[in-house]
Amino acid sequence: MKDRSIRTRVTFWFAASLIIVVLLSVVSFEIVGQKITEKTTINILRDAVENNLDEVEYYDQIPGDGLDYDADYYMKYNQGWLEIDDDFIPNVNGVYCTVYDAKSGETEMIYGENPIADTTKNIKLSNRDVQKVNAEGVTYYIYDRKVKSNGLDDMWIRGVVSYEDNAGDIRTVSQITSVILIIILAVAIIGGYMVAGYMLNPISRISGAASRISRGNDLKERIDIGEGKDEVHELADSFNNMMERLEEAFADEQRFTSDVSHELRTPISVIMTQSEFALDNGKSEEDYVSALKTIKRQADKMSKLVNDMLTFARLGKESSVYVKEKLDFSELVESISEDMALIGENNITLESHVKHGISVSGNKDLLARLIVNLIGNAYKYGREDGHIYVKLDAEGDKAHLSVEDDGIGIAEAELANIFKRMYQVDSSRHDKGSGLGLFMVKEIAQYHGGEVIVESKLGEGSRFVFEVPLLK
Repeated sequence: MKDRSIRTRVTFWFAASLIIVVLLSVVSFEIVGQKITEKTTINILRDAVENNLDEVEYYDQIPGDGLDYDADYYMKYNQGWLEIDDDFIPNVNGVYCTVYDAKSGETEMIYGENPIADTTKNIKLSNRDVQKVNAEGVTYYIYDRKVKSNGLDDMWIRGVVSYEDNAGDIRTVSQITSVILIIILAVAIIGGYMVAGYMLNPISRISGAASRISRGNDLKERIDIGEGKDEVHELADSFNNMMERLEEAFADEQRFTSDVSHELRTPISVIMTQSEFALDNGKSEEDYVSALKTIKRQADKMSKLVNDMLTFARLGKESSVYVKEKLDFSELVESISEDMALIGENNITLESHVKHGISVSGNKDLLARLIVNLIGNAYKYGREDGHIYVKLDAEGDKAHLSVEDDGIGIAEAELANIFKRMYQVDSSRHDKGSGLGLFMVKEIAQYHGGEVIVESKLGEGSRFVFEVPLLK
């Protein structure tokens, strides 16, 4: 069954459930029908016998017109006459009523008819409730009542009725009901199969789209199943959202690969050119030193780019590579600020104001990279004889690290792009970085559950604020 389609499996279990319901309904109807038939048959039997009791009487002599009155039945009994009125009904609604004389301990049928007289002759007459007997595979009910008239102390009326005679109508209704239920069952199964196909059609379309994307790598494929708010439409929307993210991520990866290839191509070309230049004969010592410095500078750039790429790749592995732990953030910021204040590039002064005792849950290496990148970025785009201000404090449940400079600033149109990979605001300073610095800052901030906010005005400087939850 597992290798069958969902539509087939749904229809199968739906049909199985309906079959069970139909079978239970038929069985229940049969049981209830039997009970109703039995109760109805017994009630008819009792009523017939009870109604006939008053129609049997004893007279010392024949009353009225006597034997000339043909409607009643008279027979000599003891010292008088036994009268069976013309209202005595020996056979009604399948009930046979018979008058028995139990005088002298013997049972003698004297009036009426009993289809199973031979079978019931040994069944003693009594005022017990209805008895059940089986004659030639047919179930009969017997009901005996003693005649109440004076002078007939040994006279009984026995009623006999066949269960099968009264069960016929119920059985016919049961058979008709069973046929109707089977027809309904067949229609329901066919309808269920069609409805399942209709309901699962969007999922088939989603599966088909995924298959086409897998075969053709077309990430622009989308699912269109119309408007709706049910689970299938939510699945389609989730699929479309996933494909949009995949398309965007794939495009980013392509751009990233292209940008990295471009970034590596330039230093490699420079290194190869300078190496060939140095290998030529007739160069002075100054030429060799200059070529080696150029080679080293380009090699450093390549090393930084590769290290940044490795850090970015490892971020995706989260706790398996970069374990978070309780960290004195104040001490880390203060230590890095003191070290980077020694750079003094372009005679820029770095000042730090750190509030002590601020702890966070984080990875020391990543947070150190974030701080270094922010301060390094401030040096990179700071003005000569300028200032960098590093400040750490806490507000509410978050720690706030701000790095502010009075450098060239960032145009408002550029602010939306500065955290993208390989993006650099000032191409004239291309050799000073890999284009991954601020992108790494954003990724590290998100890894720690924080965010980075930037405020900048062109020509006046920039301020980057890193917010991260405090460890309490």
